[in-house]
Amino acid sequence: MRCEDDTPSAVPGSIELQDLNGDRIAEAWGKESSTDCYGTTAEAFALPAKDGKGNWTKLLDQTGIADVKAAKHNGWPDIEVGGPGMGPFPVCRWNGKKYALTK
Repeated sequence: MRCEDDTPSAVPGSIELQDLNGDRIAEAWGKESSTDCYGTTAEAFALPAKDGKGNWTKLLDQTGIADVKAAKHNGWPDIEVGGPGMGPFPVCRWNGKKYALTK
């Protein structure tokens, strides 16, 4: 995720920390916005987490708006990938090793 856009629609990337799986180690949401890069959705996000060795590993990288859901699978919350319109929107679910889109 890295948009190279200098138009007025571009919002530089930001990082927010959040412990999603309750292990007291925060994951990092990376978010940025641009209609030139991401179309009408205008937003993209990435979710990296530290592995057991302290290295960052990307768990999820999507174009859309992340919406963390209450439902959990294998200790991790489902993440809906929203966008314009009424939905339904795709949901990413932790399968024990990675986030995967559900149908």
